[in-house]
Amino acid sequence: MKTTLRFATFRFLLAAFVMFVAAGCNLVLSTPTPNVTATPPAAATPTFIGAPSITPLPQPGATAAPTCQIPSGWVPYVIEPGDNLTTIAESTGSTVAALLAGNCIENPDQIFAGQSIFVPFVPGAAPGDPGAAG
Repeated sequence: MKTTLRFATFRFLLAAFVMFVAAGCNLVLSTPTPNVTATPPAAATPTFIGAPSITPLPQPGATAAPTCQIPSGWVPYVIEPGDNLTTIAESTGSTVAALLAGNCIENPDQIFAGQSIFVPFVPGAAPGDPGAAG
C-alpha cells in the first residue's frame, strides 16, 4: 500500500506540475499585436498626353513674322493620304507658292494627311459651283 500511496502522490504531483506549466503558458503579460498585411500600392496607369510639340525660339535680332491672312473666298480642304502641295495646287488652279503664302506654311514637305488647309476651291468642284465651298 505504501507503494500505491507513493505512486498516487507521484501522479498527483506530476498532474499538478503539468497543469501549473500549462496554465503558465496561457498567461500573457502584453496585449497581442494584430496581424496587419500591407496592401500593395495600386499599379500606375500610364496616361497619354499627346505628342510633344516643338516651339521654335526667336533668333536674336529677328523680327516677328507678319500674321497670316487667308485669302478672301478660299475654302477649307482636308489633306488626304497621297496629297502634296503640287497636286493640290494643280487641282485647284493655284500655285504651290500661293498655297504656302495663303496658309503660312514655311516648309512644303511638312504637311500631313488629315491637316486642314485653305484652297481657292475644293478640288473636283469648279470655281463658283455651290459645292466649291465644301
